[in-house]
Amino acid sequence: MLSPHPISVGLTATTLLNVGLTMMVSVAPTLVGGITQSAAAQNTDSADIESDNLVVIETPQVESLLTEINRERERLGLPAVQLQPQLMVAAQAHATDMAEQNFFSPEGSDSADLEVRVRRTGYPYRLIAENLGIGQADAAEIVQQWLDSTGYRLKLLNPDYQDVGIGYAYNPDSDFGHYWVLVFGASDEIGRQPESNVTQTLLALTNQARQQACLPLFEAHPTLTAVAQTEAAAIAVGETPTSSLVLQQRLAQLQYPTVEITTLQALDAPTPSAAWAQWQAQAASLAANPLQLYQQSQVGFGVAMAEEGEGRFWTMMLAQPPMAAIALPTVEPFVQERGRLEPGIDPVLPVDGSTYDLYSFVADAGQTITVTLSSSTFDTYLFLFNAADVQIADNDDISGEDSNSQLQITLPCDGEYTVMVNSYDPTSEGEYDLSIYNSP
Repeated sequence: MLSPHPISVGLTATTLLNVGLTMMVSVAPTLVGGITQSAAAQNTDSADIESDNLVVIETPQVESLLTEINRERERLGLPAVQLQPQLMVAAQAHATDMAEQNFFSPEGSDSADLEVRVRRTGYPYRLIAENLGIGQADAAEIVQQWLDSTGYRLKLLNPDYQDVGIGYAYNPDSDFGHYWVLVFGASDEIGRQPESNVTQTLLALTNQARQQACLPLFEAHPTLTAVAQTEAAAIAVGETPTSSLVLQQRLAQLQYPTVEITTLQALDAPTPSAAWAQWQAQAASLAANPLQLYQQSQVGFGVAMAEEGEGRFWTMMLAQPPMAAIALPTVEPFVQERGRLEPGIDPVLPVDGSTYDLYSFVADAGQTITVTLSSSTFDTYLFLFNAADVQIADNDDISGEDSNSQLQITLPCDGEYTVMVNSYDPTSEGEYDLSIYNSP
């Protein structure tokens, strides 16, 4: 039932224009913010809402906001997002909640956050994000507010998002009047085409080369992708590349405190393969080729279209995140050795004169292992090499309070690997315990 005026919603006295649609508590099918669903599926904390039972209704607010979002994405050469019924439910529920209860927050009046709201709908996400807007009736003005905010802009221009849900509600008696909710999502649902996804295409090219060299594979990280996309968009309009220090500060603001970062650019490259070729050439010209280093284990990609011409500008951002806590496997180790570093008996590293012991094992590509090295008499240092004697991992201290060593890695190829037991202090000696586990 369409209404041009504020209307009563639910069992409260609050007046609310809910995307131009009347919400009624009823056992009959109910219109909820641009989505038709059965009343039994509403306000549920556990039951999934099947997308086959939902129909997207493109109201003027929904249509206007979607147009503005995709206009900006397409201007920068990004794929358009499409309305997704379950995300529409999540977005509209939060917009209605804020307008009706007169508040503005990422958390709902029931303390549910974005993940909870999306899980309630049953949307099979691998990535989700949310933008909130208030006080503006015009979709273009809300989108401009988001573009002017670094955090919101990163989400709005993330090339990995495929789907979107849009919620809008109006309450003239509330503090802000107009409430907008934008929920982005990327799904691993059957039927998706991963090769059409910018990040997955570039990640496949990158990891193919890494695997051929038996180096650890990169993991795509959404925060790195968002920052890389912003960087590509800036370069496409003629801005100077951002310094590594500023990029690190930007990542820290997004709760990604990277230890080290490398950024590669590809200019006027028409395809992902052409961009990858430029990155290879650029990386090979550096003193240390970042594509062949093991420390930077996470990556993000960005691509933007130049405002004039047909050129595309690509950014690859490699980062070394802080070491995450590793849970010790509960299974028995497949290698367990007690040894001793003894100067004058063990071999010596030419670089610092420290002694070391070597232990080899055979493993399969894709096998994840955890290696632990402990000693009560010296500060341990642990290294891992592939069959070509190329170092692919290391660890000095588990933490600032624990000078033992530990690492976890998914092995990139079949073959023999070698663990080196070493010490941080070249003069150290003493007993140690080495264990290697299969990790789930």
